[in-house]
Amino acid sequence: MNLNKRNPLINVRGMTDNPELAARLLKQVVRGMQDNGLAACAKHFPGDGLDWRDQHIVTTVNSLGKEDWYKLSGKVFGELIDDGVYSVMAGHISLPSMQNETFANGMKLPATLSHELISGLLKSEMGFKGVVVTDALGMGGFNGWYDTRQKSEIESFKAGCDMMLWPTKDYVKNMTEAVENGYISMERLDDAVS
Repeated sequence: MNLNKRNPLINVRGMTDNPELAARLLKQVVRGMQDNGLAACAKHFPGDGLDWRDQHIVTTVNSLGKEDWYKLSGKVFGELIDDGVYSVMAGHISLPSMQNETFANGMKLPATLSHELISGLLKSEMGFKGVVVTDALGMGGFNGWYDTRQKSEIESFKAGCDMMLWPTKDYVKNMTEAVENGYISMERLDDAVS
């Protein structure tokens, strides 16, 4: 949703600030792609376009209150999910109005690392059954939350992200170890695979 003219990304990429129009147009784009052999991706969950900062550099914030989120970003994502979009990209964006957990620094985690937002809101509440893919993992909005990027990748998977965009070269080895030592449950692995 193009809600902040100072947003450095969505102000040149967003369709509109009207959720009804956005949902109607985007459903047609998704259908056009998926009817022709592509797997469309709705992005960036929980909704970009409000912060004036860039998640390539820092974690950004969707500052909508709960009620407004359901009317704006939530409405568009919900309609795309109901219409069968194959994948959703989790953004390096927090949604404080929908998050109770705080990180060690007192801040809210970005969606790419938030179990509340991915497994809770997106998958459970909104009923999304497709593939959750992360935004690029080399971005500043993802890095710095945990000691290493490798740890962040495992935490992202544990939070509910199914596919990593540009993980480190040791990702498969690290994931294998996390599954074998029980840090990642077989249930979570099966969810991602299916």
